[in-house]
Amino acid sequence: MRQDFVGGEILAFESGDGVRLAGRLLPASRPGARGRLVVVCPGFAQHKDTGPMRRVSAMLRPFGDVLCLDFRGTGASRGRYGFGNREPLDLRAALDWARPRYRERVVAGFSMGSYIALRAAAQWPGLANRLLLVSCPTRLEDVLMTLGPLRQSLTMFTHWPALGLRLKGGSNPFFRWANPLARKPRGEDLAARLREPASFLVGGRDQLVLPSLSRRVFEAAGASSTFDQVAQGYHAEYIFLQHPQASLAWVERELEARGQG
Repeated sequence: MRQDFVGGEILAFESGDGVRLAGRLLPASRPGARGRLVVVCPGFAQHKDTGPMRRVSAMLRPFGDVLCLDFRGTGASRGRYGFGNREPLDLRAALDWARPRYRERVVAGFSMGSYIALRAAAQWPGLANRLLLVSCPTRLEDVLMTLGPLRQSLTMFTHWPALGLRLKGGSNPFFRWANPLARKPRGEDLAARLREPASFLVGGRDQLVLPSLSRRVFEAAGASSTFDQVAQGYHAEYIFLQHPQASLAWVERELEARGQG
């Protein structure tokens, strides 16, 4: 469970506004899952080559081929990262590539990546079949207003050594930013427009994106959406790394038991 998968195929895409993008495609570890693609949308300071995203991508291989995307401004992609402003175009480019190749397209978003997934699904219905949204924020401004970065820094200082999550290729917050406060729609308004089912997962101990923010987005979504919590979980991809069995059981239930396979 703790072994990274660093192989796969590097893919190139171009967004609708001309930004060159990169992603890593990993093959499914179960032959019966190869008709499904799971697109991993990393959060802030993460991309396909960071330790957490390599680990999470490898964990998801039993459920289908896995494509981990470098959003603009991160990893090997060009451009500047706009915190959910233009990044939905990046996800659309990946899903446009996937649509003729896979019968089912699942988007797994983590933190800001889940907001990007939510916005893309609301804007272009039918590109994805289901959303898995982990630690989904309403929007960046609400995370800042609830002092999420400050609380998260204190949490990492006091609790991270005990978690044993020392990963090679960790995140780097000093990457290529655009204006982080460019005007963006609220997550609640986006969720109200969803046609696809969305599954929300939060960590009960998340101090960056409070579970109450994700709850607001969920409550605006349709009746086909679900909300689950890992009580001792922290934030986004770290829920998967701390609690792999609970996290993968959640993925399996949402993809299989609800008739999406």
